[in-house]
Amino acid sequence: TPQRTVRIEQRRSPGSHEQYNQQKNRRRRARRYEHEVIRSIYHKFSVTKVKRIVRSINIRYVNFNIVGHTLFIGMKDERSRAQLEQMLHDNIFTESHYYRLYPQ
Repeated sequence: TPQRTVRIEQRRSPGSHEQYNQQKNRRRRARRYEHEVIRSIYHKFSVTKVKRIVRSINIRYVNFNIVGHTLFIGMKDERSRAQLEQMLHDNIFTESHYYRLYPQ
């Protein structure tokens, strides 16, 4: 009978593993914003307030980010991105929209 060969489990080095994870995360992050909608936003809108508004319109998003006065919404496909572009009109997330929702 032939002798069995013992398979030694190989692991990546910690540095190699970290580099692999970074590459994977970059690819995943790029996919999240593959189909994105960009809108300017009034500075008093918080992430939770915007998410609440977007969910109330029944919009399913992949990723969501606010940078300064700009809102980035990552969508799953081109069709849902086009649909969202039509739904979000120019008066949404403006100063007047904010004070209509949250009067002082």
